[in-house]
Amino acid sequence: MTEFDKFAPGTPCWVDVSTTDAPGARAFYGQIFGWDFDIGGADTGGYTNCTLRGRRAAGLMELSPEMRAGGVPPAWSTYLATEDVHDSAARVREAGGQVVAEPMDVMEFGRIALAIDPTGAAVGFWESGTHTGAGIANEIGSFAWNELQTRDTAAATSFYEAVAGWQSEAMPGDGPPYLIAKVGGEPVAGIMDASQSAPEGRPAVWLTYFKVADCDETVAKVRGLGGSVIEARVDSPQGPFGVVADPYGAVFAVISDPVA
Repeated sequence: MTEFDKFAPGTPCWVDVSTTDAPGARAFYGQIFGWDFDIGGADTGGYTNCTLRGRRAAGLMELSPEMRAGGVPPAWSTYLATEDVHDSAARVREAGGQVVAEPMDVMEFGRIALAIDPTGAAVGFWESGTHTGAGIANEIGSFAWNELQTRDTAAATSFYEAVAGWQSEAMPGDGPPYLIAKVGGEPVAGIMDASQSAPEGRPAVWLTYFKVADCDETVAKVRGLGGSVIEARVDSPQGPFGVVADPYGAVFAVISDPVA
């Protein structure tokens, strides 16, 4: 088990899904990943901590009527750890991004800010209080990788190096450019050139990969539970993965270990 109590600044530390049907989403993800659910009270808007073996694995929230009216779609979001969310917001502006939710306290749990990077991808920043982010990752049923898919890898790289302190290294190969972002020499995220693969007009997005025991079985299970399949299987050196969406439209990926 890979357990965490604290994340280095710049590291993806938390993911959550916004949905139009929180009870339905809990039922879906409980069957996909084996999660249990700690549903918050009215003071948290029912925000749910999805847990795996008693440790926080992800969050789940229902979109408010105002968010729905504003056209906010169901989606998975990635949050980067920061020691000072106000400093992160200032860096976002300095680096050409847009702060769409100013730094705010989330009770005793921590502080949050939401931004749009210069390539159009939404990203969050989390300064931990009592909630330090995921308590488990890189294990079956938890998130294992976070990938920015953008048509402008140069702009994205420059932005996150300035805002999150990343060091970026291009992977060798003949395919579309792919960069590995590192913090303290450790890989923490990917930046993928989606200029050839993304549908025309789709904005840059962060994609969350969850580790599963069997990619093919999980993709089939997603379909059987009313989700949709975007890419059934892609073989990679890191293992086979599939890109899917839950029944309410939030897109995520599942990946299993390479076949021996």
